[in-house]
Amino acid sequence: MESGSASQLVAGHWASLALLAEAEAVRETLDRYERALGSPVYLRVTGAGLTVMSLDVERCRSMISVGSRDRRDDILNALPPDRERVRSAVAGYEAKRDGLARGSVEERFALEQIAAALQSGLQLPGTGWLFVHQEWRLRLPEGPGKIDLLAFDPASRRLVVIECKG
Repeated sequence: MESGSASQLVAGHWASLALLAEAEAVRETLDRYERALGSPVYLRVTGAGLTVMSLDVERCRSMISVGSRDRRDDILNALPPDRERVRSAVAGYEAKRDGLARGSVEERFALEQIAAALQSGLQLPGTGWLFVHQEWRLRLPEGPGKIDLLAFDPASRRLVVIECKG
């Protein structure tokens, strides 16, 4: 993705992708969080590392990361994290979730779509599109922006931007 001449990818994105190449470490990471949280998680690629995102459709009113508000324990730069880090992040997440003042229909919809795609070989429900990313941040001429969901359409071989609105 390019906007003008500035790349949308930074070195941290590439480092995050490299973490995902280690399949066994990814599986162990996902298992540790799911056991501790009681629901699956999604590892979102960011420039800072992999952000652990809750897929807790039943108990969370919006999409939030698994970690506390005051520490960045939701960001992983090595896999798998030790069990104490997972336990601490889940405790922070539960406090954050239970104190959540707002809910978001759009974020819950995106959460449900991601959870379903991860159970269906990445295919988004009701489409032939494959889930690629959630909340991809962009630098646009008018300022920062983000894509709610990014998918790939194998039939047309194009990226699909999905903007979720209530």
